[in-house]
Order: sequence, then C-alpha cells, then structure tokens
Amino acid sequence: MISGAEGMVIKFARCCHPLPGDPVVGHLSVGKGIVVHRAECRNLTELKDDPEKLFPLEWAESIDQDYPVALRLEVESRRGLVAELAGVVTDADANIERIGIEERDARLATVNLTLAVRDRVHLARIIKRLRNLSHVERISRLGN
Repeated sequence: MISGAEGMVIKFARCCHPLPGDPVVGHLSVGKGIVVHRAECRNLTELKDDPEKLFPLEWAESIDQDYPVALRLEVESRRGLVAELAGVVTDADANIERIGIEERDARLATVNLTLAVRDRVHLARIIKRLRNLSHVERISRLGN
C-alpha cells in the first residue's frame, strides 16, 4: 500500500483518514509501527518541528482495498433522506460504514457519514453525486 514500507507494520491514522492520492507522511510510533497521516494533518503540528520524527511516504502504484473516509453533509431534513444518500453511495460503488444524523432545526440536519472508498478520485466522484442532490447544501471531508 505504501512504497518503501514493505515488511513494516503500517497503521492509518483515524484522525485524518488518508486515502490513496492524498499527500502522506509517516511517523514511527512505539507499538504501532509506521502511522500514516495526510500531510496537512493538524495532529502532526508538533512533529513538524522535528524532521527526524516525520518522513515522506508515497502510495504504491496499485492498491486493491477500500479505506474509510469521514464526510459531513449539511442537508435539508426530509423523509427518505437516508435511503436517498445510501442509494447514491451504493450506485457509486462505495459502502457506508457509519451514519449519524443530528437535527439542527425543523428544516436542517447534519449527516456524518463514514464511507469505504478506493481512493481520492473515487471519493471525488461520490461527493459530486451527493452535491447534485437538491437538498444537500454543503459537504466537507472531515479529518485534520
């Protein structure tokens, strides 16, 4: 999955959910091996001052697995919302791993989705399809 890390234990950071195509860096963590973060992850701020603790990584050319990514959608609350979102995600050949909905008021809701996607391009296609829904007002990728 990560070029140059063959034979090493690799863990993907849950704070920023790195995807193939994202610029990534790693740090060696005792008991965890190499922890892979998106290069702009805020959790790395204090490590960036010590270049010996962080090192650049690259994704392997061919990757055949799905990765979790968290999204936040601001939507108009309405009947059938979850079914419609699930349909769009399924049609885009992805899977919903977790979903949570918080009503903000009688009209608006926040939907937190964790999806399993192949890479950054796959995610972009899903976001584009979700944005085409008339009741979706805003989408953001979560993670530092």
